[in-house]
Amino acid sequence: MMSKQWILAALLTVGLIGLAASAAEAAGKEKKKQKDGAVTLSDLPPAARATLLKEVGNGRIVELLKKIKKGQVVYHADVRIGHKEGEIEVAPNGRLVRREVD
Repeated sequence: MMSKQWILAALLTVGLIGLAASAAEAAGKEKKKQKDGAVTLSDLPPAARATLLKEVGNGRIVELLKKIKKGQVVYHADVRIGHKEGEIEVAPNGRLVRREVD
């Protein structure tokens, strides 16, 4: 009788460990979504996309990245406008964070 209780306790422990591992993996995947990385224009919120396109004008977006700066998301674009190259950063709400085009 006592060995059945130990077996049941062991099975419950293993099950709980499995649930904890699964929850940790799901949290890791969610955190990964928030990390830096390459994105496309269609990935940007509409306000950020509109600001970026307005700032680039007839220029070209060479590379577009999602970055986390001080805990906040910023969309960073390496751009070429005419014969000049530079960087533009836009917040998700469309606010222009930085524009440096030389």
